[in-house]
Amino acid sequence: MAVHLLFWFDDMGYVPANPAPGLWGPVEGADELGAEGYTFIRTSPRGRARHRYWWPVPDHMETAIDRSTDGGLTWTPFLKGTYRRQG
Repeated sequence: MAVHLLFWFDDMGYVPANPAPGLWGPVEGADELGAEGYTFIRTSPRGRARHRYWWPVPDHMETAIDRSTDGGLTWTPFLKGTYRRQG
């Protein structure tokens, strides 16, 4: 099983010290039952973030970022995106 790494940074403040590890598998919280994709969990001084990427149908990708301030016990939606291949 390969571990993938995500090095996420943005203009909201913190540069991560390390990349977040992620695995391919079931995507918790995806709208589609049985959805599989990548889930990465990263930690910063603000808490944890869960980045999820999955492909429910060909040429269609979903992504979501959730935040947790209690060590990952509960997650609050932060961002969701839907991407479709054009052309």
